[in-house]
Amino acid sequence: MDHLAVTETDAFGNLLRTKRLPLLREHASSGQRSAVLSDALTEAVRWARHARKPVVAEDLDFTAKKKAVAQLSPNGARMLSGLL
Repeated sequence: MDHLAVTETDAFGNLLRTKRLPLLREHASSGQRSAVLSDALTEAVRWARHARKPVVAEDLDFTAKKKAVAQLSPNGARMLSGLL
């Protein structure tokens, strides 16, 4: 994970704004990664508070889907990868 993606939507779920908050890569120490993640989350909450919007978190994991793509034909893989 190299960034935290933050989006603002309207009441109907339509995208209004998006922001990418950078995070540190694996080569950083766990303390450094924790500090940068904490700063990014603080910025995301500040952004939401300013916009007067709730915060919702989603952890996306496509590991299983990527393994499934490897088992498909090239055409099937292309079709499924469009959903990843």
